[in-house]
Amino acid sequence: MLSNGPFKLLYLICEWIMILVYINVLWVIFTLLGGVVFGVYPATLATFAVVKKWLKSEDDAAVFTTFFQSYKNNFIRANIVGLVLTLTGVLIAVNFHLVHFENEIIHFFFLMILFMITCFYMMVWLYIFPLMIDYQLSLKNYFSQAILVGIATPFRTMMMVAFLFGTAYIFFLLSTLLVLFGVSSTCLALAYLTDQSLKKIAGKAATSSKAVLLSAKQGAHN
Repeated sequence: MLSNGPFKLLYLICEWIMILVYINVLWVIFTLLGGVVFGVYPATLATFAVVKKWLKSEDDAAVFTTFFQSYKNNFIRANIVGLVLTLTGVLIAVNFHLVHFENEIIHFFFLMILFMITCFYMMVWLYIFPLMIDYQLSLKNYFSQAILVGIATPFRTMMMVAFLFGTAYIFFLLSTLLVLFGVSSTCLALAYLTDQSLKKIAGKAATSSKAVLLSAKQGAHN
């Protein structure tokens, strides 16, 4: 009876909601197990690991196993990345608060520099955790690659920022939704948009390679 029509859709929606709630519960539990400070970043990375497998239709039934393995295996590097992000965010905030010059031109110039740094910082936040799931890079390269992906796909980057502000507003109005699946749904959306950005970059690279090869062939014929 559920194989066709609106009942199947309703069933799938309910199933997705249940999985998102379950992942959110795991995020809360493992964040607390890490003493919050040392648990939040590994738990967030583990959430991305689960939702990315879900997007690829892999191991749908192994949510806990995937979460636990990612949390355990990436505990140290997730905390290193989290520490760098936290300290950088604090430094940016302090500089915005303290920077002041009597000369308005110099003041404006430094504010623009801080604004650009903030944009790069936001790009890192948006992309670094999905990249850590898909690629084995040095920690330094994760930061640079996150910025490069953000610059290469500005429209999707703006979509992600708009999504975050929109969901933050919704969760502010309906705090129950935040408790139920705030983190898991946000990670799912960011993982999906990151995958789309990477596919677009890969498509551009393939097109560019074809153009170079075509140009080389034409030069050889000439």
